[in-house]
Amino acid sequence: MAHPPRRVLGLLRRRLAAAIGSRQGRPGLPPLQTIQIPGLPPLPPLPTIQIPCLPPLQPLPTIQIPGLPQLQPLPTIQIPELPPLPPLLPSVSITPGSPGAPVQVPNSSQSALAVAAPITPQPTECLSSLMALMPCVEYATKTDVPAPPSVCCDGFKSLVEMAPICLCHGINGNIGKFMPAPIDLTRMMSLPATCGVTPPVEALTKCFTGPVPPLMPAPTPAAAPSPSPEPSA
Repeated sequence: MAHPPRRVLGLLRRRLAAAIGSRQGRPGLPPLQTIQIPGLPPLPPLPTIQIPCLPPLQPLPTIQIPGLPQLQPLPTIQIPELPPLPPLLPSVSITPGSPGAPVQVPNSSQSALAVAAPITPQPTECLSSLMALMPCVEYATKTDVPAPPSVCCDGFKSLVEMAPICLCHGINGNIGKFMPAPIDLTRMMSLPATCGVTPPVEALTKCFTGPVPPLMPAPTPAAAPSPSPEPSA
């Protein structure tokens, strides 16, 4: 039995598809044209690939943060009113002439009571006053002497009481002019703390503001010779 040609089979398929589409009330889609290459067998139809549906994602869990408890209100501190302080001294009315009345001091007596502090006279030169520091020479010039002797502190105290302005020559180094060896200024400046004697601030201020008495006494000018009497004629 001879098979019908392939063109006839294709025509029959198209007509069958058109008939089925007209019966369903809608026009049928024209089938794809089959491309037939002579000498090659027809290609098998492509398999239908079915992709399974992915399961739905699980919903995220709902995180619930519990509410924090409310803070307790701070207690109201009520400070009671303090009672007024009693007066330090009772008010006493004193009449003039009574035993508790203040005594009026005359002006002359008041001026006598107000005694001014003694003012140390400023010396005219400081060499004689600085001689009180001669017992301090070994302490001020030798580093192997650990502490000044007591006679040094006594002389330093006498200098502070009688001529504190002459300490300026120890600060500026002029005192080293009549010392047998160079003076250690650090040791010289430590005498107030070592001997426990505090020089007055006013005298130390004059070291920078002046005037400061000279170290050596001023030379005495020579007396002018008296004129010789003229011979009588």
